[in-house]
Amino acid sequence: MHRATRISHSLLSALTLAFLLGPASPARAGISNTSITNTSTANNSYVTSSYADGRESIITLTSDDGTTLATRYAFGLGTWNDSWGGTTTYLDSEYTIEFTVTAPGSYELAINQDFHAAAQTVADSAWGTASVALETVAGSQTGGAIDSGSLSLDAGSVATTTGYLQSAASLHTYIDGTEAAVISGVSNGSPVTHRLTFSWSGSCESWAYSTTIFGFYPEADHCGIRGGIPTPYGLIASDYSTDSGTAAADGHFVTITFSAAAGCGNGAIESGEECDGGACCATDCTFEPVDNVCGGSGDQCNNADTCDGAGGCTDNGTVPTGTGCDDSNPLTDGEVCDLGFCACPTAGCAFNCGDGNLDSAEECDDGNNTGGDWCSALCTIEPGCGNGAIDAGEACDDGNSTDGDGCSSRCGIEAVQSKDQQKCIASQAGYIFKVAKTQAKENALCVKDAGKNKLGGLTLDQCLSADRKQKIAKITTKLIRHQSDPVKTKCATMPDFAYVDAADFIPAVVAEQIVFLDAILGDDAAAMVLDSADRAAIGCQAMIVKNADKLLATRLKEFGSCLQKGLKAKSDPITSAIQAETCWSAGSAKLEKNVLKSAELNVKKCAAKGIDFDTVVAGSCAAETEDADGRTGESRYADCLDERAACRACRILNGTLDLELGCDELDDGVINDSCRADANTGGGSAEGAFVDGPILF
Repeated sequence: MHRATRISHSLLSALTLAFLLGPASPARAGISNTSITNTSTANNSYVTSSYADGRESIITLTSDDGTTLATRYAFGLGTWNDSWGGTTTYLDSEYTIEFTVTAPGSYELAINQDFHAAAQTVADSAWGTASVALETVAGSQTGGAIDSGSLSLDAGSVATTTGYLQSAASLHTYIDGTEAAVISGVSNGSPVTHRLTFSWSGSCESWAYSTTIFGFYPEADHCGIRGGIPTPYGLIASDYSTDSGTAAADGHFVTITFSAAAGCGNGAIESGEECDGGACCATDCTFEPVDNVCGGSGDQCNNADTCDGAGGCTDNGTVPTGTGCDDSNPLTDGEVCDLGFCACPTAGCAFNCGDGNLDSAEECDDGNNTGGDWCSALCTIEPGCGNGAIDAGEACDDGNSTDGDGCSSRCGIEAVQSKDQQKCIASQAGYIFKVAKTQAKENALCVKDAGKNKLGGLTLDQCLSADRKQKIAKITTKLIRHQSDPVKTKCATMPDFAYVDAADFIPAVVAEQIVFLDAILGDDAAAMVLDSADRAAIGCQAMIVKNADKLLATRLKEFGSCLQKGLKAKSDPITSAIQAETCWSAGSAKLEKNVLKSAELNVKKCAAKGIDFDTVVAGSCAAETEDADGRTGESRYADCLDERAACRACRILNGTLDLELGCDELDDGVINDSCRADANTGGGSAEGAFVDGPILF
C-alpha cells in the first residue's frame, strides 16, 4: 500500500525561507564598533596673566582596521604665578575604549601600553614654591579575562616641591613606562563587548610671596606636567620649546591587537575554506551570495555595492543625475544629485535660513542671516548668553536677552540678596575705598620721599608699588579672612553678584590708583619730583595731588553708599549687577558742587602764589588748554582731573565688583578711547579693569 509522506506547513515555510535567503551572514571577524570616551576633568583654557594656569586632555583614535586598534591620550597642565598668593591646577585623567569582537570561536587581545611624560618644577625665585604630583596609571576591563600581564602601568609616581631658598634650580623628572597584557574571550560568532578604562591624577601648585626687598613684586616658582600638550608659558616642563622632548612622542598610547584561534576567522585561507575575511566572505569562510550588500552601503546619490558571489564586491555606481537630494545645509533647498554628489543645480537653490521659519535642518531661525545674536548665519545655535544653554562664565541662561525675569541679559542671577549676602557685598564695597585711600597715601609719601632722597635705593616707580610698610599686604590678609575664614568671614553666603576674589580685587585697585598719578604728574613722574627746599611748590603739588585723589575717592564712596542702600531697599531693591551699575550717577551732583569746586580753587591758589604751573604738574590734563564748554586754565585742569578720576573709579568698580560699566563713555560722555589701561598712551579696551584684566606690578 502506497503511503504518502506529509510535510507540515510550518516546516515547509521554514525551508522555503531558508532557500530564498541563503546562508546567514554574521558580522565580520575582528574588532568593530569602536568608541572612545574622555571623562577627564574638563579642559581649562590656558591664560596668560599673573595667575596663569590651565589643563587640557585629548584622546584620538590613531588606528582601527579591524585587526589593530590604537589610541593616544595626550595631556598637559601647568601653573605660573608672579602675583600674591597661590594657584593650583589639577587633572584627573580617565578615559574608556569600547569595542566589540567577533570570531568563529575563541580569540585573544594583546594590549600594549606606552606612557611618556615629564614633570618639572622651576625655582624661578628664592621666595616662591612650586610642587608637582603625578600618579601611576590604573587600568580595568570588562568583557573578557586577563590571561597575563596587567592593565595598570607603573611609570613611577612623582611628588616633588622646590623653591623657598632651596638650592636646586629645578627638579625635572621623565616618566616612561610600558606594560603588556593579554585578554582572552569566546565569541562563537556573536559580538562580545569590551571596555578598557585607564585613569590617573596629576597636579601643579605655585605659590608667590611678597618681600620687603622686592616690594609688591612677588616671586613664585612654576610647575608643569607635559604629556603631549604644551602650555604657552615657557620655563616649565609642559613647554616643548624649552626641552629636548617632542609633543608627538608623549602621552599614553594603547594598542590592541586581535587574533583568532586557528581555523575560520584567523585571516588565513585554510583547507575547506573559500575565503577568510573580506567584505564578501561569511563567518563560515564561504563566499557571500550575490546581491548581499558590501563595501559602500550607498547613500542618496550612490547605489549600494553588492557581492558577486565569488568573494568580490561590485561598485554599482551612482544614481541618475538630477535625482532630488538634501545636503543638510540649512541655507539651501532643492539640491539634486550630480555624479554621486548632492549639490545645488546651476540655477541655484531656494534660500531658507533667515526667513523666521524653523525648518527641519535648522537649529534656530531668528529672521536674519547675521551672527553674534545667539542664532548664527547658518541657523545654528551659537554659544553665549541667550542661547538657552549655560555656557562657561554664565550663572544662568533662560534663552532670552530680557532683564527682570530672574536671569539678566548678561546671564547673571537676578535675586533679592539675603542679609548675609548684603553683608558680603557691603564688605567688598568698603574695601574698595580702604585700598584706594591707602594706596593714595603711599603714592604721596613716595613722591615726598623722592624729593628728600629717602627711597632707599628704589626708583619712584618701584616705590609706588613696593608697599614699603606692608599696609596693602595687611589689608589683603584681612580681605581674604573676611571672604573665606570660617569664623571671621563676612561672606557666609556668597552673593549672586558684586563679588571678586581678593587675588584679583586688591591688584585692580592698586594699579588704577598708581596710574591715576600719571594723569597728575605725567608719564615720567620722577621728572616732576621737586627739591625739598622748594616748600611752596611742594605744598602746591601736594595739595593738587590730594584733591585729585579726593575726586577719585568720593566717586567710589558715593557708589558704595548707593549700592548698600539699594540692596536693602524695600521697594525695587538692587537684584543684579546691571541694576548695581545704575549707582554710577548717584553722587554726581554732590561731586560737582563740593569736591570739583575745591580742586579748582586750590589750583587757582597755586597760580595766585606765582608758582609756575608747569613745574608742579604735567601729564594729559596739564597739556589740555580748553574743553568743549570753553573753560581754560585752572578750570579746565580741574575738569580734566575729574574726568580722569571718573575713568579710574569706573575701572576700579569693574575690577572689584565684577561690573561692566562702559568706562570710556562714562568719564567724559564720549566714546573716544580716553579711558585706557594706562593714563596717557597705553592700549586696552574701554570696558574697564576687570574686562582688560587687572594691571599687576
